[in-house]
Amino acid sequence: AEAERLLTGRIYFTQRMFTEAEQEFQAVLAVNPSNEEAIAELGGIYYRNERYADLQSLLAKIPESILLHSSFLSNLEGHLFHAQGKHEEAAESYHRAFSLSPEQGLFALHQAHELYNCGKKELAVDAYIQAARVFLQQEEYTDLSEIITILERIASDDLRTLSLAGKYAYSIGQYDTALLKLK
Repeated sequence: AEAERLLTGRIYFTQRMFTEAEQEFQAVLAVNPSNEEAIAELGGIYYRNERYADLQSLLAKIPESILLHSSFLSNLEGHLFHAQGKHEEAAESYHRAFSLSPEQGLFALHQAHELYNCGKKELAVDAYIQAARVFLQQEEYTDLSEIITILERIASDDLRTLSLAGKYAYSIGQYDTALLKLK
């Protein structure tokens, strides 16, 4: 029954029938309060609909062992802290999410934004570099371009910025720019 309710809730969610989806996930949690999939899906509904008080209440009920081992829930926690203006806490949550799923460059990008917002520029640059490397490896050039623009503004003399900018330029066929950046 849990699997069927999860599937039903996901179908409702994709149809933007959030009330019905929430009811299905709540029904799963009523029987199995530690069902990580239901927790994640319900958290996604709360975040998507900017129901931060509900998201905070949900996250407070999750056993720490589940939260600390879930990149998705750690990311949701980061979003909650961001909405509350708690930049350091958000950065920590995003860092945990990225540590658990290092192939998700967005987690490192979120961490970088939060670090920059709380005045930790050097740590932010490191996180931007981590995100940029993931995006370069995955050929996510739109996200990479965004990060390079930020890095050129806040760390233009950093050799890592120049190197990434050169690799990016080369990847999109701007060979003269690539050569200039890499030199």
